[in-house]
Amino acid sequence: MRSRILRLLCCCALLVPCGTASAAQWQAFDVDDGLPQNSAVAMTVDRYGLLWVGTEDGLARFDGQRFVAFDDAVDRGWLPGNYIVALASDDDAVWIAAESGGLARFDLNRERFDVVPLRDPDGGAPLNIWSLTVDGDTLWVGTRDRGLFALDRKHPERVLDHWHEGAPEPTRRLPLRAVRDVAIDARDRGLWIAGVDGLFHLDAERGAARGAARAEALDGIDLQRADADIASVFGRNDGSLWLGLRSHGVARRREGAHAFSILPFAAIEGAETPVVNRLIETANGHIVAATDRGLQLYDTDCDCFRAPASASPLRRALDDAMVLSVVGDGDIIWAGSWNRGLFRFDPQAPDFDLLTPADLGGREAPVAPRSLYVDREQRLWVGSFGAGARYATIEDRPMAQWSWQRWLGQVGSRDRQVWTFAETGDGDLFIGSDVGVTRWRNQGRDVVHLDLEPEQMDELRRLLAASDGAIWASTVGGVHRIDPQTLATRRFARDDGLNDLRVYALAEWPHGRLLIGTWSGLYTLALTGDHIEAMPLHIPGQPQGAGLVWDLHTDAEGGVWIGTSNGLLHLDRDGTTRRFDESDGLPNGVVYAIEARGEHELWLSTNRGLARFDRRTGSAIAFDAEDGLQGNEFGFGMAAQDARGRMYFAGLGGVSRFDPARMQITPRAPQPMLTRFFLRDREIAVGSVVNDAVPLPNSLFATDRIALGWRDRDLGFAFSALAGDPAARLRFRYRLSGKDEDWIDAGERRYVSYTNLAPGQYDFTVKVADRFGREGPERRIHIDLAPPLWATWPFRIVAALAAMLLLAALLHWRVATLKRSREQLAAEVARQTERIRVQNEQLEAANQALFDRSIRDPLTGAFNRRHFGELAEQAYLGCRARGQPFALLLFDLDHFKLINDRHGHAAGDAVLCAVAQAIRPLLAGQEAMARWGGEEFVVMWPNHDAVAAMDRACTLRDVLRALRIAADGTPLRVTASFGLACATTTHQPGLEALLAEADAALYRAKADGRDRVFVAAEPGA
Repeated sequence: MRSRILRLLCCCALLVPCGTASAAQWQAFDVDDGLPQNSAVAMTVDRYGLLWVGTEDGLARFDGQRFVAFDDAVDRGWLPGNYIVALASDDDAVWIAAESGGLARFDLNRERFDVVPLRDPDGGAPLNIWSLTVDGDTLWVGTRDRGLFALDRKHPERVLDHWHEGAPEPTRRLPLRAVRDVAIDARDRGLWIAGVDGLFHLDAERGAARGAARAEALDGIDLQRADADIASVFGRNDGSLWLGLRSHGVARRREGAHAFSILPFAAIEGAETPVVNRLIETANGHIVAATDRGLQLYDTDCDCFRAPASASPLRRALDDAMVLSVVGDGDIIWAGSWNRGLFRFDPQAPDFDLLTPADLGGREAPVAPRSLYVDREQRLWVGSFGAGARYATIEDRPMAQWSWQRWLGQVGSRDRQVWTFAETGDGDLFIGSDVGVTRWRNQGRDVVHLDLEPEQMDELRRLLAASDGAIWASTVGGVHRIDPQTLATRRFARDDGLNDLRVYALAEWPHGRLLIGTWSGLYTLALTGDHIEAMPLHIPGQPQGAGLVWDLHTDAEGGVWIGTSNGLLHLDRDGTTRRFDESDGLPNGVVYAIEARGEHELWLSTNRGLARFDRRTGSAIAFDAEDGLQGNEFGFGMAAQDARGRMYFAGLGGVSRFDPARMQITPRAPQPMLTRFFLRDREIAVGSVVNDAVPLPNSLFATDRIALGWRDRDLGFAFSALAGDPAARLRFRYRLSGKDEDWIDAGERRYVSYTNLAPGQYDFTVKVADRFGREGPERRIHIDLAPPLWATWPFRIVAALAAMLLLAALLHWRVATLKRSREQLAAEVARQTERIRVQNEQLEAANQALFDRSIRDPLTGAFNRRHFGELAEQAYLGCRARGQPFALLLFDLDHFKLINDRHGHAAGDAVLCAVAQAIRPLLAGQEAMARWGGEEFVVMWPNHDAVAAMDRACTLRDVLRALRIAADGTPLRVTASFGLACATTTHQPGLEALLAEADAALYRAKADGRDRVFVAAEPGA
């Protein structure tokens, strides 16, 4: 099933068209990218690292992200003409010469053009300038027909000196019809002057020009005309002098030699010598020739010039282009062509030769690669999905131009799924497919097929030619040892210790053992043994282990490098395992194939591109489809290396070939820069007045601080970087201190804006990293955002003083007013206060009276029955909670009805009031009395047991006996019957029950003759 899925994916992949090579090494720019016109005639790099390009129809500047054309420069009076023929730069300015005659200066600090009034001293017409060279405070101007001028660089309107063919002084005569180039000769303290008619040297001390190389002195040059036309000249630190000749290529004179020799152009040997339009030496030592047949680089190995080695279609398109100008910018070389735009070349960038499925099988039936192998005859074999294999002899030409032969096998359609190759010491090639192994001898004249598992589809995955002469084969059903002569086989499976039969990788260990990589881990087997042992891989922090093993590589130290679905693993001889993944620079954690280069370098394929892994540092540099690879997804077993060390990696999109020796990336950190400044979405030019201020008095490239007013709270920056990588591959991040707490990834954006910033001080900082993670220095600019006038401290102080004076005046007036009304108010307050006091006292008395009426019997003043019930309930519960006794006394006046009948109800009411008044002083604390009804009263005694309560009850009885109440002049005596009930710790009835007990005791007292106290007995007593 898995095999069928893979085949289906392959078939789908064949339907996807293959792209062209990436522009990582070569980039092309034209009018669609902002160039004014497609013929780049002149170039220079200013002090900020910005590229200036002069075309046949205008001037443009490249800031790393885009070309900015200076539109309408002639109409605005900035330039004397649109056809730019020469450019030069110094620390302060860029110098521009136009074909129509004249010179302009661009002030880098003020970003302003000034046309220099330089004219022919004789006729007064503008000079036709061909070359510009800066030397200290002197600007050397070479013209087409008026010789050489020396100008004061600070005041270019001043002509310091002039050399030309018709000069009256012999020392000022310069017999050149046109000056194409001027080079500084630091050793001789002079100048080399080259042009139409030859080469001259100018003595700086005497100011005399002497002929250095007239036509007859250029030994070895087969002149087609009577003079020499020299386009460029420069001297190197080794004392050699180099000439770019318009008709004879490149000439060189070594130090101490008297004659020049011509250097060959290797790629166009035997053809007419190319025309050299410009010859330069870059800062990093590249000697580059701009010719009528493309860009050529000096190669020290052959002492000749070659076209840059590259498989990029852009480079091939440049081969027949006329290159007019060239300039070096660090490691980058810019080449300007005639009518084809501008090319950016990075000699250090990776270069991949691609073999597409259409190259292998034709566009009608493309062949998707499945495996790669380089045999001893230096032929590259490409196994495929469904189309057998192709092979071709390895050449220096692009792979698509090789002579590819077809191999299909001998069994049937199934063996067209070619998975692997191996070669014996005798040169026999073994080819593994889905149906077994085929031995291919004598260039295919002897072909024998072997079925490893005849009962089922073999699904072979890997072949290995071991040092003992045996061929080892892995399938999805085990491992097989094959005798290459007899084709006798031995299968190793679960009975032999191989618990996982899905074997994808084989390698020979220097210990005479076979390493076996499976779907779930690693095993080992002695080459001469018969038992397989598992090799557990203990990975710190990875409990799942190694996962699926795709490839194995053993090193000279006895260690094993393991490509797995869980990263790249390294197993030391002592059994220590270390894991490498994306955090170490790998593009992905799935490592399909491993190829070694030298002792310290491994090349890895993943499903996110390739990686160069440095064993010494444990770090990797990744490459992907944007670098020109066939794609980002590769496959296991799809890697090979030829005798010259060139690598081959394949995926469904084709085969990528490259030379690792030409891909030694050196550190080259990108330089971020701020390119444009905006206020309220409006780009601010240098010197522009905004809100009565000039926020950008100098060039943004040289500005570290911007001062803004309070109305300039909406601002933005555009940013870019000068880097070896194309702009699209750089990763920017930025932060505005005081607003952004963390760094913000810019993503695809190269612009950031902020709105409604509060007044204060900010630092806007941009950082940039290339695709290898190298981060350059940060670009920071300080922003002072002033507050409005009313928010400044001087304004606040003045406003505060004025407010204080006004407040003092108001206070004086107010004090006088208050003083007059205070006495009136005091009197009124006193009257109202007294009135309110009286009212409050009356109200309080009324409230108290109402409360007393609500809780007391209106006749006797004793508590009423309801309020007594509440008090008794609370007191009784409190005693029970504290474990204290509680007593209730219920008493009834004896024969009270007779008093009413004989003396009237008024006498009865007097008796009731007298009884209440007599008993009330005998109560204290929580003790209380209430009129229970009619002539009945109740008394509670908290914390009184029966003895104490009985004693108190007897006291009440005696008080009543002694009481005398006058009624109509007749003294009345009163007695009462008392019923006493007590709650104890052992007897705790409810309050109602306790009252019932007291009531029962009261009735007993009445029944026993009245005027006595009876105590209710406890139940069960």
